[in-house]
Amino acid sequence: MSFRERIRARIVDDWRAIGKRWSVWLTSMAIAGQATWALVPSEARELLPQPQIIGLVLGAAALVAMLFKQGTNDGE
Repeated sequence: MSFRERIRARIVDDWRAIGKRWSVWLTSMAIAGQATWALVPSEARELLPQPQIIGLVLGAAALVAMLFKQGTNDGE
């Protein structure tokens, strides 16, 4: 079995629809927020107390969103 065939055997059937899921959007927002935070000047960082909570909330929301049907192909 070639490397490509092994990868295809492990990818979920509806991988093209993954961008429509809430859990993916929430996870993407959390990653983008953490990456952006590193670029913010320290003076601006002081305006937002405990910014880590934003990332934690988005991450937790993504985990909860994975429990629910998010598209027409979920649960089949």
